[in-house]
Amino acid sequence: MTFDLKLFINRYAWITLTCIVAQQSIVAAATYALTRLMQNFQSGLPIALWLYLYCAAMLVPYVPGCLGHIALQRWINRTHAAYVERAVNTMQRWRGKHVAQSERAFMQTLVGKQSLSLIDDVLRFGHSFVDFLASSLFNVVVLAWLLPGDLALGYAISTLACTTALFFLRQPIDRLATRQENAHISFSAHLTHAWDNTVIGNVHHYQQWKTGNQHAGNDFYRAAARLATVSWMANILLAVLTLAPSIYLIISTLNQPALLPVIAAALIANLTRIFHVLSGVTALVSQAISCRATFARARVLFEGWPTTDVLDDQAAKQAALKLPLSINGKTTDSREHAMQMLARQTSGRFTIRAPNGAGKSTFLRTLKFKVGDGAFYLPAHTDGLAWKADLEGKSIGQRMISHLAEIEALPDVTHILLDEWDANLDEHNTAHFDRRLDAAAESKVIVEIRH
Repeated sequence: MTFDLKLFINRYAWITLTCIVAQQSIVAAATYALTRLMQNFQSGLPIALWLYLYCAAMLVPYVPGCLGHIALQRWINRTHAAYVERAVNTMQRWRGKHVAQSERAFMQTLVGKQSLSLIDDVLRFGHSFVDFLASSLFNVVVLAWLLPGDLALGYAISTLACTTALFFLRQPIDRLATRQENAHISFSAHLTHAWDNTVIGNVHHYQQWKTGNQHAGNDFYRAAARLATVSWMANILLAVLTLAPSIYLIISTLNQPALLPVIAAALIANLTRIFHVLSGVTALVSQAISCRATFARARVLFEGWPTTDVLDDQAAKQAALKLPLSINGKTTDSREHAMQMLARQTSGRFTIRAPNGAGKSTFLRTLKFKVGDGAFYLPAHTDGLAWKADLEGKSIGQRMISHLAEIEALPDVTHILLDEWDANLDEHNTAHFDRRLDAAAESKVIVEIRH
């Protein structure tokens, strides 16, 4: 599945960004109002207007801030729904194909468990990054307008130095982040089998699962530790590059003999704001470092999906076609003719038997797609399939009877294709289900694989 930026863009994205800009512009206006308040106070001028504006600018930003976070959650919801729809459409291309268990487990874990958290992380990161960017830019513009221009120069030097450092850090962080996310998904996929291999009580299965789990866990923990180490060492470097130039300029500015007292007072009053802005620069560039990691993780949502041209093992399939296959005890001369014959039927029961590895299941799945939506394919293992009936706590036999009844009730189904339906049934349930199939075969085509 190819990466598509449009998947992340919807109206709630624009509402979120608009709220961020509104909030941070008002916060920056508070800096302007505070500076004017200090200057008027030092000069003996009226301060009421600037005092009220400052108080209002401190209170009002909560409104767009709250609205922005509400819009952010809707942005996450809408994006995840769009991704799931895209993922399901991609899976449609796999219909009738053979997919390796490892690939299937990876995709199921990615879509079912990881996609929401990944999208949540990416969009919340985007929200935080734009928030830092708007705060930093607006405040620097205000401070450069009100205070000595050397401070804006220090900001520019700090930003340039951090950007240069980021350029050299981008590739190792990107590589480590991708490795961590792939290891995380593999680890999560392995953990999903903990119940099966533990509760079954077989020491062999438990030991094999535990060994594999330790390897997968160690891979993930090592990747996470390496990414954290590189990221935080980079943050220390960025903090030095950010603060050192501006600290030097602030000290040199305040030590100038010709500095006007009003300007000096405004500068001192805004020292907290200045360092807040400088910290914002550090946070902004740190976010840029995290940006590499975050979007490396986001690419996992789209990369690693198997393509339809490699899902089938053609050599194995061709070999399987040479093995004998019988329908109702008669060996078929041509599988294609047998498939055409079964597709033409309007009722009756047809039992397929063949040696192991002869491609019985492949034949049945191919028949399903030859008939189309009129065929209902029931695999040997039905765990995970969605049914109308609630079968919690029911036995395997009761589940199979319920499944058959639900299938028979579908008006458009003409062919019911059963892959080794008796594999897990006892003698009593097998006999009962067998009678149900004889009855169903009076009006529908029953094609079954049996040993």
